Amino acid sequence: MIQFPLSRLGPNTPEWLVIAASIIGIGICLVGNVWGLILETRYVGPYTLLATSNRQKWKRATIVMCVETVWIPLIGLFQPLISPLPDQWPAFPLFCGGIWAVAFPVAVLFKRVSWDRLLATYRKMNDSPQRGMIQGALSLRLFSWISWLVSAEMKRFLAEGYPEGPTVEADN
Repeated sequence: MIQFPLSRLGPNTPEWLVIAASIIGIGICLVGNVWGLILETRYVGPYTLLATSNRQKWKRATIVMCVETVWIPLIGLFQPLISPLPDQWPAFPLFCGGIWAVAFPVAVLFKRVSWDRLLATYRKMNDSPQRGMIQGALSLRLFSWISWLVSAEMKRFLAEGYPEGPTVEADN
């Protein structure tokens, strides 16, 4: 078993505090990523993306990326608990907060652009015979195990496609 010298963390840091902070930090990372994946799955359905306004897309991308990146500033807040040396305290939380302040808007922008690309892909799929091929492949016994990963909205899109007529997308 690998021993980590706790003397590097601080002269008076109890072992239970290090273990508790590590478990809480890892738990927050996992819960945030899983929750973000659930929210994103809910927001990127073909009919949902088509009916969502630009303002709502920005808001939803912000929510998803906030949930997925909340661990960055929290790591900076856990570090003073683990290593309470007075000369180290403000450096790491400010560093992590600065990274998050720069990375968060960039991540929101990338998420929003990826949703626009996904909507364009859905529109291409609607006009091509590829939609029927995917539906046929999912109905094969070989790929039937994948069908439980596909949402009901996506199954409906593969079966029916987008309705004819103007799109519902608004620019609010």
